[in-house]
Amino acid sequence: MVPKLTLPKELSAPVKHRQAVGKVEFTKDGKTIAVYNLIADQEVEKKNIFDIFKMLLKLEL
Repeated sequence: MVPKLTLPKELSAPVKHRQAVGKVEFTKDGKTIAVYNLIADQEVEKKNIFDIFKMLLKLEL
């Protein structure tokens, strides 16, 4: 069995919980056996420059 992973080149926030973010396809002898969506297990909020700066400050402390 051969897995083939399909992901976007970029994934932009926000990402919702349980949002499909890609897929994996299993083939055997050239025939598709199964295809599954890859699902985000948590939400990822969009960050702005101030959010990123706050995160960096927390790392320094």
